[in-house]
Amino acid sequence: MRRKRNTIDVEEDSLAEIQRYAKWALAQAGAEGHLPTRVEDIVASAKLAVAEGVSLGQPHSGFFSKAFGILSSALAKLRALVDLRDNIIYLDLSMSPQQVNFATLHECGHKTLPWQRAAYRYEDDDYTLGSEVEAQFECEANKFAAEVLFQLDRFTKEAADLPLTIRTPLDLSKRYGASCHAAIRRYVEGHQHECAVLVCRASGVVGDGGPRLEVEHVVYSDSFRDRYGKLRLPRTLDSEHAFSRLVFEQRVRLFDTGSIELEDGNADPFHANFHIFNSTYRVFVLIFPSRPSRRGWSRVVRF
Repeated sequence: MRRKRNTIDVEEDSLAEIQRYAKWALAQAGAEGHLPTRVEDIVASAKLAVAEGVSLGQPHSGFFSKAFGILSSALAKLRALVDLRDNIIYLDLSMSPQQVNFATLHECGHKTLPWQRAAYRYEDDDYTLGSEVEAQFECEANKFAAEVLFQLDRFTKEAADLPLTIRTPLDLSKRYGASCHAAIRRYVEGHQHECAVLVCRASGVVGDGGPRLEVEHVVYSDSFRDRYGKLRLPRTLDSEHAFSRLVFEQRVRLFDTGSIELEDGNADPFHANFHIFNSTYRVFVLIFPSRPSRRGWSRVVRF
């Protein structure tokens, strides 16, 4: 039974093992090479079943609270869980089909990865996992879900042949049955070129400092991190910031002609292009370096 999500990363050796079991899961289910990934076949191959007619947090919340010891307040935030005693996956059915795909594969990961499956046998016998181990398991299950959903390196290879633009992962997300968020993250993480994406949440109201973007986290390609390190950015982009102005003043949904000067991890300036996609759930800002003009770097944002 899993309850939390976490964003910590896994070691390279662990990732290789996760990829090995993801490949095995695809092969066992006969889903390798089939797009979008046949999630129902992965579930069946793992000898799991998705509960029908039951949605987390909906009128059966008393059942979940009693059966799994989950407080009602925590249950309201729960999107998915797996009961490894009865081999049943429970889902929040208010999620989009793409979110359901990822959440279902995440829960399959807890059953498929053998070290997790073994650990939960002890958890059922009055043993509770430590918070660090639990967080690590959650991250590993996320990795497993992504590897299966995006068919290992198939998504990355396909994306490499397409232009470096925010439109590429959005278009590919439909082909792979993935959410925009998952596809954009996968796109940047695996890209051969230098790029990063800010994942932001819109917040604030008039009279409360105005609308603003809260930077929840930043995803980097390996080559971007090697050259620039982590971007020096405020966690809050106020209403005067170029990205916020585009979102709140011009109400753009998709914008792909921006240019801005940013600072790398050493506080050195560099010129970058940026694209914005506003999913209404989150705002994604794709950043990739551009060559400076002959006149030098301009601090004026162009859009």
